[in-house]
Amino acid sequence: MRTASLRVVSLALALGASAASAQPRIIDLGEPQLPDGAFGQVIPVDGARPVGDVGVLRSSRAPVCVHVGEGVTPETARDTLRFAEEALDALEYRLGLPLPLGDGTRGGTNDLDVYLRTDGPLSETVPDVVDPAWLWDRASAFVRVRTTSDARALRRHVTEALVRAAVLGVKADHPPTFVSALGSTVARWITGDTPDLASWRAFQRNVHRSIFARRERTDEESRGASLFLDHLTRRWDDESHALLKGLLWAPVQHTPRGSALFWDEPDLFDVARRVFRDERGGVRSMLLEFAAARSLVGTPADAFNLAGGFDESLGTTPVRTLRFSQLPAWVTPTEALEPTGSATVVIDLFDAPLVRPAMAVWFHGSPWQRWMVRAVRVSNDGRPVAELDSEVITQGEWSTQFDVLDVYREVRIVILALGDESYDPDVPANPNGFFALNVAPVR
Repeated sequence: MRTASLRVVSLALALGASAASAQPRIIDLGEPQLPDGAFGQVIPVDGARPVGDVGVLRSSRAPVCVHVGEGVTPETARDTLRFAEEALDALEYRLGLPLPLGDGTRGGTNDLDVYLRTDGPLSETVPDVVDPAWLWDRASAFVRVRTTSDARALRRHVTEALVRAAVLGVKADHPPTFVSALGSTVARWITGDTPDLASWRAFQRNVHRSIFARRERTDEESRGASLFLDHLTRRWDDESHALLKGLLWAPVQHTPRGSALFWDEPDLFDVARRVFRDERGGVRSMLLEFAAARSLVGTPADAFNLAGGFDESLGTTPVRTLRFSQLPAWVTPTEALEPTGSATVVIDLFDAPLVRPAMAVWFHGSPWQRWMVRAVRVSNDGRPVAELDSEVITQGEWSTQFDVLDVYREVRIVILALGDESYDPDVPANPNGFFALNVAPVR
């Protein structure tokens, strides 16, 4: 079993301290020190259930039923029920994850209700009110799914919605982007589908944004954050997915009575900080490795072949691509980086002289933020062959120099913003990540 996966065995006990012991920020940014619990998700109330059922299909072997809307064909309704049954079977028997919570009689029975319609959202999971008598914040939910003639797409929509309902039944106050991303990742394990590359592209278009922090996102971008979870599982998880289950289970918490918002402390990054504490560089290096990996998705340099093939449109768009003959050069980002967001600068060595000088890099970043930088040298066959990482940059400045031999095709400079290192997914992301990068040959 991999090291990171072993950390999650006792995390629920280690992190299940009182919500009153909220972690302070590591770096004082001069901002109001509000209690971390004040930044949790809004506690849900019962949502309005769809009306207009023309029939209901109830499973005889799984706690699920399909509410059939007007215009839905009998074949589509039967397929939807079968996909829902298969998803619940896989959750319980293959993956060892809990089934969605029963909802009492909100939909007529205690079963999970899937509302199948010819219009509305492709796939939506709506939480019910949270019972304050429970030991931790967990919620039942209902599901809306729109019909489609593509059976494969319908199966994915149904499965993702059911997985999200199961996640809410474990912890109702996980960040919405994490819930969507986990739904996409786990649904793919169940269906055996390839990754949803369209959602990955949506996620990659906003590489400067934080991975999970609270902000307005499209549904596609939120689901595309599954790229991060896919990378984690491929790089550090074991066959039982203990790491991902730990991120799901270990942060469970109970919000104090009378609070208007969930108290999400500890959060999933608090868990990640504990899980990766014995890994070299800890959670910081994990985030830097992902920042470098996402810039190479779909290329021969993708060490884990996350996309299952070559598609360079999946990689992140560099802030700037420079030819060697254009050096020295200054580079600044078009968008300020949010914590856990990143940027890449590419230096193409095609026109570099045969006898190449060394290359120097000077980084200048906002001094009230923390940063890390990785220089990746890519060989002529497209593989990353030499990497050089900075330490955590605390004073806003860092420099290094390295060789650029003729076996190298390009150099990628990856900049990661760490913010104040709280990574709190419930705090609105603060885009203070301004930097300037100077790259020059050393003759």
